[in-house]
Amino acid sequence: MLLLMCSLLVCMSCQRKNGSVNNSDELPLDSMALLEIKWDSLLPKTEPRLVASLEKTPCYGRCPVLKVQFYANGDLSYEGIQNTERQGIYLAKIAPDSIRQIIRYATGIPFFQLADAYPVDEMPIIADLPNTLLYFTDGEQEKTITVNHDAPKSLIQWENYLLGLMEEAKWMPKVE
Repeated sequence: MLLLMCSLLVCMSCQRKNGSVNNSDELPLDSMALLEIKWDSLLPKTEPRLVASLEKTPCYGRCPVLKVQFYANGDLSYEGIQNTERQGIYLAKIAPDSIRQIIRYATGIPFFQLADAYPVDEMPIIADLPNTLLYFTDGEQEKTITVNHDAPKSLIQWENYLLGLMEEAKWMPKVE
């Protein structure tokens, strides 16, 4: 008799308090709310966030092949791949004001309204030339523009600004 009463008590305590059992595959409301959260907002605020990057691809000659990335916290990373003074991965830091200037410059072009690739229309791509890949994000949008030749002057000036920051940086080899 005692065993029967204990079994009954356990069975009754396992039921939901409102008396209904959810047999559906739906997530509870709290779980659904979690899915609507922007996962980006869950990252630590100290997480370096990429703001801009510049990449130079190979050509048929001795063109420098490199990639430099600019992060919101002022960190820079550089990878010299071929035909560069610095070979390998290097790290540097620039002033937050320089990062703000990168953002102001790109939004002033305006970067997001430019074509995705140059040249545009019927102009041929020149295979001998390297391509330059320019990336920018304002936190809401992101875009990469591939330049072979014939880019707008404002985009070339932004590229030169990034290259200038790269040249001025005090690079240290990355220690693994």
